[in-house]
Amino acid sequence: MVVLGDTPEELEQNKRAVKQQIAFNASTRTYQAVLTVHGLDHLVPRLHSKNLAGDWKGMADLISDEALDYFAVNATWETLGAKLRERYERICDRTQLYPYFQPSLDDPRFAAPSSASSMADPLTLPSPPMGERDE
Repeated sequence: MVVLGDTPEELEQNKRAVKQQIAFNASTRTYQAVLTVHGLDHLVPRLHSKNLAGDWKGMADLISDEALDYFAVNATWETLGAKLRERYERICDRTQLYPYFQPSLDDPRFAAPSSASSMADPLTLPSPPMGERDE
């Protein structure tokens, strides 16, 4: 998972969305072993209880920033490639972003790479041209 954004507002909004996804997954008792590895197994019964009550906001509130960092990479579009590489280069040779958000197809940050050099380094994402970012 990634918390991805170029502005503090975008990062905060996406951080909240990822915390909600983590909370939902962690509310399933089958994920308790995963949380135990990080010393977070005490959250599972609390998350499960809030899930049964439909308290989605309360579930996300239980996920600390520290817990978020165990499961997600925080990055801007410009730093995403380097941060993914730093975290996963000795673990895997490819990765896929978990789509917790619905991107706009008009967002220039999703444009296909325009040069062969961009394709040679799949973890380097093109940055949107200045002035074309949605504010």
